[in-house]
Amino acid sequence: MATTRVSDLIVPEVFENYVAEEVVRKLNLVQSGAVTRDGTLDRLLNGGGAVFNFPFYNNLAETGEVVATDNPADVITPEKVTANNLLVPRCVRAVAWQVADLDKMLTGSDPMAFIGSRVADYRVGALQKQFLAVVKGIFANNASATDTYHTQNDQRIDLSTANSGSYLKGTTDFSVNALIDAISLLGDAQDGFGMIMVHPLVFANMQKQDVIDTRIPSTASAPTYYYNGYQIILNNNVPVTVTSGSAVCSTYIFGRDQFRLGFGSVDEPLAYEKQQSQGNGYGVSTMYARWCNAIAPKGYSYVGASTAVGGPSNDATSTNLANAGSWRRVVGDVRGCQMVELVTRES
Repeated sequence: MATTRVSDLIVPEVFENYVAEEVVRKLNLVQSGAVTRDGTLDRLLNGGGAVFNFPFYNNLAETGEVVATDNPADVITPEKVTANNLLVPRCVRAVAWQVADLDKMLTGSDPMAFIGSRVADYRVGALQKQFLAVVKGIFANNASATDTYHTQNDQRIDLSTANSGSYLKGTTDFSVNALIDAISLLGDAQDGFGMIMVHPLVFANMQKQDVIDTRIPSTASAPTYYYNGYQIILNNNVPVTVTSGSAVCSTYIFGRDQFRLGFGSVDEPLAYEKQQSQGNGYGVSTMYARWCNAIAPKGYSYVGASTAVGGPSNDATSTNLANAGSWRRVVGDVRGCQMVELVTRES
Protein backbone atom coordinates (compact mmCIF):
# COMPACT_ATOMS: atom_id res chain seq x y z
CA MET A 1 0.00 0.00 0.00
CA ALA A 2 1.32 3.45 -0.93
CA THR A 3 2.26 5.76 1.93
CA THR A 4 1.79 9.54 1.80
CA ARG A 5 5.04 11.24 2.76
CA VAL A 6 5.71 14.82 3.84
CA SER A 7 7.52 15.38 0.55
CA ASP A 8 4.30 14.54 -1.31
CA LEU A 9 2.52 17.37 0.48
CA ILE A 10 5.18 19.98 -0.13
CA VAL A 11 4.06 20.49 -3.75
CA PRO A 12 2.50 23.97 -3.34
CA GLU A 13 -0.62 23.49 -5.44
CA VAL A 14 -1.31 20.18 -3.70
CA PHE A 15 -0.54 21.16 -0.14
CA GLU A 16 -2.24 24.56 0.01
CA ASN A 17 -5.48 23.31 -1.55
CA TYR A 18 -5.45 20.35 0.83
CA VAL A 19 -4.93 22.55 3.90
CA ALA A 20 -7.46 25.20 2.85
CA GLU A 21 -10.12 22.54 2.31
CA GLU A 22 -9.32 20.93 5.66
CA VAL A 23 -9.45 24.28 7.47
CA VAL A 24 -12.87 25.10 6.04
CA ARG A 25 -14.14 21.60 6.80
CA LYS A 26 -12.95 21.66 10.42
CA LEU A 27 -13.65 25.29 11.29
CA ASN A 28 -16.83 25.33 13.37
CA LEU A 29 -17.37 28.99 12.54
CA VAL A 30 -17.87 27.99 8.91
CA GLN A 31 -19.99 24.97 9.75
CA SER A 32 -22.28 27.11 11.93
CA GLY A 33 -22.87 29.59 9.12
CA ALA A 34 -21.38 32.64 10.86
CA VAL A 35 -18.46 32.66 8.39
CA THR A 36 -18.83 32.10 4.64
CA ARG A 37 -16.04 31.22 2.22
CA ASP A 38 -15.89 33.99 -0.39
CA GLY A 39 -14.52 33.37 -3.88
CA THR A 40 -14.28 37.09 -4.63
CA LEU A 41 -12.01 37.56 -1.63
CA ASP A 42 -9.92 34.60 -2.82
CA ARG A 43 -9.39 36.28 -6.19
CA LEU A 44 -8.43 39.59 -4.60
CA LEU A 45 -5.90 37.88 -2.33
CA ASN A 46 -4.35 36.19 -5.35
CA GLY A 47 -3.69 39.62 -6.82
CA GLY A 48 -1.77 42.57 -5.42
CA GLY A 49 -2.53 44.95 -2.60
CA ALA A 50 -2.42 45.09 1.19
CA VAL A 51 -6.02 46.29 1.64
CA PHE A 52 -9.01 45.54 -0.59
CA ASN A 53 -12.08 47.63 -1.38
CA PHE A 54 -15.50 46.05 -1.07
CA PRO A 55 -18.12 48.51 -2.38
CA PHE A 56 -21.73 47.81 -1.46
CA TYR A 57 -25.16 49.41 -1.69
CA ASN A 58 -26.81 50.75 1.43
CA ASN A 59 -30.34 49.64 2.23
CA LEU A 60 -33.11 51.73 0.69
CA ALA A 61 -34.02 54.61 2.98
CA GLU A 62 -37.35 54.12 4.75
CA THR A 63 -38.56 57.64 4.05
CA GLY A 64 -42.15 56.64 3.47
CA GLU A 65 -44.25 56.33 0.35
CA VAL A 66 -46.62 59.01 -0.93
CA VAL A 67 -50.34 58.78 -1.47
CA ALA A 68 -51.32 58.47 -5.14
CA THR A 69 -53.57 61.13 -6.69
CA ASP A 70 -55.26 61.78 -10.03
CA ASN A 71 -53.80 65.29 -10.30
CA PRO A 72 -51.19 65.59 -13.10
CA ALA A 73 -49.57 68.45 -11.19
CA ASP A 74 -48.59 66.10 -8.36
CA VAL A 75 -45.15 64.78 -9.25
CA ILE A 76 -43.41 62.24 -7.09
CA THR A 77 -39.82 62.94 -6.01
CA PRO A 78 -37.69 59.83 -6.60
CA GLU A 79 -35.50 58.52 -3.83
CA LYS A 80 -31.94 57.43 -4.53
CA VAL A 81 -29.79 54.49 -3.63
CA THR A 82 -26.45 55.22 -1.96
CA ALA A 83 -23.26 53.19 -1.92
CA ASN A 84 -20.50 52.73 0.61
CA ASN A 85 -17.18 50.98 0.81
CA LEU A 86 -15.46 48.78 3.35
CA LEU A 87 -11.79 47.87 3.49
CA VAL A 88 -10.45 44.39 4.18
CA PRO A 89 -6.79 43.83 5.20
CA ARG A 90 -4.58 41.06 3.83
CA CYS A 91 -3.03 38.95 6.59
CA VAL A 92 0.11 36.92 5.83
CA ARG A 93 1.27 34.47 8.49
CA ALA A 94 4.13 32.00 8.95
CA VAL A 95 5.17 29.43 11.53
CA ALA A 96 8.08 27.00 11.79
CA TRP A 97 8.69 23.71 13.61
CA GLN A 98 12.07 22.13 14.20
CA VAL A 99 13.09 18.63 15.28
CA ALA A 100 16.44 16.91 15.76
CA ASP A 101 16.87 14.09 13.24
CA LEU A 102 18.28 11.90 15.99
CA ASP A 103 14.81 11.88 17.61
CA LYS A 104 13.46 9.87 14.68
CA MET A 105 15.91 7.06 15.35
CA LEU A 106 15.46 7.13 19.14
CA THR A 107 11.65 7.17 19.11
CA GLY A 108 11.09 4.91 16.14
CA SER A 109 8.70 7.43 14.59
CA ASP A 110 8.95 10.47 12.36
CA PRO A 111 8.04 13.64 14.32
CA MET A 112 8.27 15.77 11.18
CA ALA A 113 5.70 13.59 9.42
CA PHE A 114 3.45 14.02 12.44
CA ILE A 115 3.83 17.81 12.25
CA GLY A 116 2.99 17.76 8.55
CA SER A 117 -0.21 15.84 9.21
CA ARG A 118 -1.33 18.41 11.81
CA VAL A 119 -0.74 21.63 9.89
CA ALA A 120 -4.44 21.95 8.98
CA ASP A 121 -5.44 21.59 12.65
CA TYR A 122 -2.90 24.23 13.59
CA ARG A 123 -4.27 26.58 10.94
CA VAL A 124 -7.82 26.08 12.24
CA GLY A 125 -6.71 27.25 15.69
CA ALA A 126 -4.75 30.17 14.24
CA LEU A 127 -7.73 31.27 12.15
CA GLN A 128 -10.04 31.14 15.17
CA LYS A 129 -7.65 33.43 17.06
CA GLN A 130 -7.50 35.82 14.12
CA PHE A 131 -11.29 35.82 13.85
CA LEU A 132 -11.64 36.60 17.56
CA ALA A 133 -9.09 39.42 17.25
CA VAL A 134 -11.31 41.00 14.59
CA VAL A 135 -14.39 40.59 16.79
CA LYS A 136 -12.60 42.02 19.85
CA GLY A 137 -11.56 45.07 17.86
CA ILE A 138 -15.08 45.65 16.56
CA PHE A 139 -16.70 45.50 19.99
CA ALA A 140 -13.93 47.57 21.56
CA ASN A 141 -14.84 50.18 18.95
CA ASN A 142 -18.53 49.85 19.78
CA ALA A 143 -17.74 50.41 23.49
CA SER A 144 -15.90 53.64 22.65
CA ALA A 145 -17.49 57.10 22.83
CA THR A 146 -20.31 57.91 20.43
CA ASP A 147 -19.21 59.47 17.15
CA THR A 148 -20.71 60.07 13.71
CA TYR A 149 -20.35 56.37 12.87
CA HIS A 150 -21.92 54.67 15.89
CA THR A 151 -23.70 55.07 19.21
CA GLN A 152 -21.74 53.79 22.18
CA ASN A 153 -22.74 50.25 23.19
CA ASP A 154 -25.59 49.94 20.71
CA GLN A 155 -24.29 46.43 19.92
CA ARG A 156 -23.35 45.28 23.41
CA ILE A 157 -24.74 44.81 26.91
CA ASP A 158 -22.47 44.61 29.95
CA LEU A 159 -24.01 42.91 32.98
CA SER A 160 -20.71 42.30 34.74
CA THR A 161 -21.00 45.47 36.84
CA ALA A 162 -24.73 45.16 37.57
CA ASN A 163 -23.94 44.25 41.18
CA SER A 164 -21.09 46.73 41.75
CA GLY A 165 -18.59 44.41 40.14
CA SER A 166 -19.41 41.30 42.19
CA TYR A 167 -21.16 38.11 41.15
CA LEU A 168 -24.90 37.86 41.73
CA LYS A 169 -26.70 34.78 40.47
CA GLY A 170 -29.50 35.62 38.06
CA THR A 171 -28.29 39.21 37.65
CA THR A 172 -24.71 39.28 36.43
CA ASP A 173 -24.42 35.82 34.84
CA PHE A 174 -25.58 34.38 31.53
CA SER A 175 -29.28 33.58 31.27
CA VAL A 176 -32.10 33.35 28.74
CA ASN A 177 -33.30 36.80 29.82
CA ALA A 178 -29.82 38.27 29.29
CA LEU A 179 -29.63 36.66 25.84
CA ILE A 180 -33.03 38.08 24.88
CA ASP A 181 -31.99 41.56 26.01
CA ALA A 182 -28.83 41.32 23.92
CA ILE A 183 -30.43 40.18 20.69
CA SER A 184 -33.18 42.78 21.15
CA LEU A 185 -30.59 45.47 20.49
CA LEU A 186 -31.09 44.80 16.79
CA GLY A 187 -34.84 45.27 16.89
CA ASP A 188 -36.66 43.64 13.98
CA ALA A 189 -33.35 42.34 12.56
CA GLN A 190 -32.84 39.92 15.45
CA ASP A 191 -34.39 37.08 13.45
CA GLY A 192 -31.12 36.83 11.57
CA PHE A 193 -29.19 35.61 14.61
CA GLY A 194 -28.25 31.95 14.56
CA MET A 195 -25.29 31.17 16.80
CA ILE A 196 -23.67 32.01 20.14
CA MET A 197 -19.90 31.89 20.67
CA VAL A 198 -19.04 31.27 24.33
CA HIS A 199 -16.15 30.55 26.66
CA PRO A 200 -16.26 27.15 28.47
CA LEU A 201 -17.10 28.99 31.74
CA VAL A 202 -20.30 30.34 30.20
CA PHE A 203 -21.02 26.96 28.61
CA ALA A 204 -20.80 25.35 32.07
CA ASN A 205 -23.40 27.83 33.33
CA MET A 206 -25.62 26.97 30.36
CA GLN A 207 -25.37 23.27 31.20
CA LYS A 208 -26.35 23.90 34.83
CA GLN A 209 -29.52 25.62 33.61
CA ASP A 210 -30.46 22.33 31.93
CA VAL A 211 -31.76 24.04 28.80
CA ILE A 212 -29.17 22.86 26.27
CA ASP A 213 -30.43 20.83 23.34
CA THR A 214 -27.83 18.28 22.17
CA ARG A 215 -28.08 16.92 18.64
CA ILE A 216 -26.00 14.04 17.29
CA PRO A 217 -25.45 14.21 13.51
CA SER A 218 -26.16 11.07 11.50
CA THR A 219 -22.54 11.16 10.36
CA ALA A 220 -21.50 10.27 13.95
CA SER A 221 -19.34 13.39 14.17
CA ALA A 222 -19.15 15.60 17.26
CA PRO A 223 -22.49 16.62 18.81
CA THR A 224 -23.95 20.07 18.17
CA TYR A 225 -25.32 22.08 21.10
CA TYR A 226 -28.16 24.60 21.04
CA TYR A 227 -29.29 27.12 23.66
CA ASN A 228 -32.77 28.60 23.29
CA GLY A 229 -32.61 27.63 19.61
CA TYR A 230 -29.19 29.18 18.91
CA GLN A 231 -26.24 26.99 17.95
CA ILE A 232 -23.38 27.12 20.46
CA ILE A 233 -19.80 27.62 19.29
CA LEU A 234 -17.38 26.79 22.10
CA ASN A 235 -13.95 28.42 22.13
CA ASN A 236 -11.30 28.80 24.85
CA ASN A 237 -10.05 32.05 23.30
CA VAL A 238 -13.27 34.01 23.82
CA PRO A 239 -12.27 36.89 26.17
CA VAL A 240 -12.44 36.13 29.90
CA THR A 241 -10.91 37.95 32.87
CA VAL A 242 -10.76 36.11 36.19
CA THR A 243 -10.59 38.29 39.33
CA SER A 244 -11.58 37.81 42.96
CA GLY A 245 -13.17 34.44 42.46
CA SER A 246 -15.41 35.41 39.54
CA ALA A 247 -14.90 35.72 35.82
CA VAL A 248 -15.98 38.44 33.41
CA CYS A 249 -16.81 36.72 30.11
CA SER A 250 -17.70 37.98 26.67
CA THR A 251 -20.29 36.09 24.65
CA TYR A 252 -20.82 36.83 20.98
CA ILE A 253 -24.10 36.36 19.12
CA PHE A 254 -23.80 36.28 15.33
CA GLY A 255 -26.06 36.28 12.33
CA ARG A 256 -25.51 33.94 9.41
CA ASP A 257 -23.01 35.04 6.76
CA GLN A 258 -21.87 37.90 8.99
CA PHE A 259 -18.23 37.29 8.07
CA ARG A 260 -16.53 36.38 4.81
CA LEU A 261 -13.33 34.35 4.61
CA GLY A 262 -10.83 34.23 1.79
CA PHE A 263 -7.53 32.45 1.14
CA GLY A 264 -4.75 33.54 -1.17
CA SER A 265 -1.95 31.49 -2.66
CA VAL A 266 1.63 31.95 -1.42
CA ASP A 267 4.97 30.79 -2.75
CA GLU A 268 5.98 27.56 -1.04
CA PRO A 269 3.15 27.23 1.50
CA LEU A 270 5.18 24.44 3.07
CA ALA A 271 8.97 24.36 2.97
CA TYR A 272 11.33 21.80 4.44
CA GLU A 273 15.06 22.13 5.06
CA LYS A 274 17.81 20.29 6.90
CA GLN A 275 20.67 21.95 8.77
CA GLN A 276 23.34 19.29 8.53
CA SER A 277 25.83 20.84 10.97
CA GLN A 278 23.42 21.07 13.88
CA GLY A 279 22.99 18.28 16.39
CA ASN A 280 26.76 17.84 16.22
CA GLY A 281 26.51 16.76 12.62
CA TYR A 282 23.48 14.48 12.85
CA GLY A 283 21.21 17.19 11.54
CA VAL A 284 18.17 19.23 12.49
CA SER A 285 15.12 19.51 10.23
CA THR A 286 12.84 22.53 10.02
CA MET A 287 9.39 22.80 8.48
CA TYR A 288 7.94 26.21 7.54
CA ALA A 289 4.23 26.81 6.95
CA ARG A 290 3.06 30.01 5.27
CA TRP A 291 -0.41 31.23 4.37
CA CYS A 292 -2.41 34.28 3.39
CA ASN A 293 -6.03 35.02 4.23
CA ALA A 294 -8.52 37.77 4.97
CA ILE A 295 -11.60 38.05 7.19
CA ALA A 296 -14.22 40.58 6.18
CA PRO A 297 -16.96 41.47 8.71
CA LYS A 298 -20.13 42.79 7.11
CA GLY A 299 -20.81 46.40 7.95
CA TYR A 300 -17.36 47.18 9.35
CA SER A 301 -14.34 48.58 7.54
CA TYR A 302 -10.71 48.17 8.54
CA VAL A 303 -9.24 51.66 9.05
CA GLY A 304 -6.09 50.71 10.93
CA ALA A 305 -3.73 51.54 8.06
CA SER A 306 -1.19 48.93 9.13
CA THR A 307 2.33 49.58 7.91
CA ALA A 308 3.45 45.98 8.44
CA VAL A 309 4.24 44.22 5.17
CA GLY A 310 2.37 41.11 6.25
CA GLY A 311 -0.67 43.07 7.39
CA PRO A 312 -2.06 43.66 10.90
CA SER A 313 -1.37 41.22 13.73
CA ASN A 314 -3.94 39.87 16.20
CA ASP A 315 -2.77 42.29 18.90
CA ALA A 316 -4.80 45.12 20.45
CA THR A 317 -2.06 47.65 19.75
CA SER A 318 -2.49 50.50 17.28
CA THR A 319 -3.49 49.49 13.70
CA ASN A 320 -3.82 45.80 14.64
CA LEU A 321 -6.93 43.65 14.49
CA ALA A 322 -8.01 43.74 18.15
CA ASN A 323 -7.59 47.51 18.44
CA ALA A 324 -10.72 49.65 18.76
CA GLY A 325 -9.33 52.26 16.36
CA SER A 326 -8.79 49.71 13.59
CA TRP A 327 -12.51 49.39 12.77
CA ARG A 328 -15.34 51.67 11.76
CA ARG A 329 -18.96 50.85 11.15
CA VAL A 330 -19.90 51.83 7.61
CA VAL A 331 -23.63 51.10 7.68
CA GLY A 332 -25.87 53.79 9.11
CA ASP A 333 -28.36 51.38 10.65
CA VAL A 334 -27.08 49.07 13.38
CA ARG A 335 -29.40 46.40 12.00
CA GLY A 336 -26.99 46.01 9.10
CA CYS A 337 -24.45 44.37 11.46
CA GLN A 338 -25.87 41.17 12.88
CA MET A 339 -23.55 40.70 15.82
CA VAL A 340 -23.84 41.70 19.45
CA GLU A 341 -21.74 41.18 22.57
CA LEU A 342 -23.07 40.13 25.97
CA VAL A 343 -20.66 40.61 28.88
CA THR A 344 -21.47 38.64 32.04
CA ARG A 345 -19.87 37.83 35.37
CA GLU A 346 -19.85 34.14 36.21
CA SER A 347 -19.23 32.52 39.59
